[in-house]
Amino acid sequence: SKAVGLGPQPSAVHGQHPVPDVVEVVSIGRRIEESWRGRMTNEQTKITALFFDFGGVIQRTFDPRPRRCLDQDLGLPSGGAERAVFGSAHWGDLELGRIQEDEFWRDLAVRLSLSANDLEQFIRRFWEGDRLDLELLNLIRRLRSKGLSTVLLSNGPADRADKLRDLGAADAFDWFVVSGQEGVMKPNPEIYERALARAGVAPEEAVFVDDVVDNVTAASDLGMTGIHFKGLAPLRLQLAELGIAAPATERSAVTGVRAIIFDWAGVLEGSPD
Repeated sequence: SKAVGLGPQPSAVHGQHPVPDVVEVVSIGRRIEESWRGRMTNEQTKITALFFDFGGVIQRTFDPRPRRCLDQDLGLPSGGAERAVFGSAHWGDLELGRIQEDEFWRDLAVRLSLSANDLEQFIRRFWEGDRLDLELLNLIRRLRSKGLSTVLLSNGPADRADKLRDLGAADAFDWFVVSGQEGVMKPNPEIYERALARAGVAPEEAVFVDDVVDNVTAASDLGMTGIHFKGLAPLRLQLAELGIAAPATERSAVTGVRAIIFDWAGVLEGSPD
């Protein structure tokens, strides 16, 4: 039979095995050398910094029911409340620091015909199902304590870092790079370059975690290792594949349990894991 990749083979003579052409041998040797050189380069490149998105990663909508109730109460189609916020051109203005939050919400009140009291209730209920992922934050803190630099790289209002401090979560990060302060947002390469410069690391030394594919692709195009966030359990595995130990928090065994019952809305529905 013909050996794959070795080109034409002469017939065997006096019981000898067929010998590939000299040119083919040299070509194969070069490919092996390049492969090993690339592998050694990868092994020598050490990850020294981790960059995390905020919305959809650090903070996520664990319970979609409050927004569904808003849709029903305001007579909006399914997902209407989310589109009124995130789908508004003014949300982009807010994320770029062109307007303040109160300006954004006043505009939304006009668009949805909300009174001042109705707007206050809308804002409260809109964010009611969102939670910080405390287990992820604790993992980031542990990785930071082991010497890795940690950076929040977020599209969001200029005061996002201040709000994280108010929530007691700012200690998980060394640096905050927020679009509302920078005037540029992901996936524009410039904000990644600013974040890398602030952390003092090369792209090859950095991992970037985001739930938006376009943002991950932009980071990868710069030479960073991009991870599309689909939940904490997959993230632990992906970090481990990069040589970054990210073990789950040890928990005490619970005895006597015979059944586990799960809710659907906000638990299994849309679960990334």
